[in-house]
Amino acid sequence: MDYSRAIAHLQAADPILAATIERSGPCTLWHDQQTGDLLESLAESIIYQQLSGKAAGTIHRRFLALYPHTPHPTAAEILATPDEVLRGAGLSRAKTLYIKDHLFELIASSGCSPPALLPG
Repeated sequence: MDYSRAIAHLQAADPILAATIERSGPCTLWHDQQTGDLLESLAESIIYQQLSGKAAGTIHRRFLALYPHTPHPTAAEILATPDEVLRGAGLSRAKTLYIKDHLFELIASSGCSPPALLPG
């Protein structure tokens, strides 16, 4: 990605920011790689929405405990988990649907067929 136009705009709009950008050196956003599991990050961010950190942390730990064989459940595993089981871990009906809807969208955008990813 080329951020040069955005950087030029920011530098022109704010001299203090321009100096900071100059001191920071070249933009390397496109070089940064995501660390960790993106699916896990998505599920965690949905679980933590509109909850206190302590409550969300408890629900998130229960969610992960549903998949004891792996630190990061796969999309297929989550999609195959009955809604009642996810709800039993503390996820609301809305969050359960939201997570599964996002998974279907991600899978569909990858060109895979969701049923093909589900365990037999």
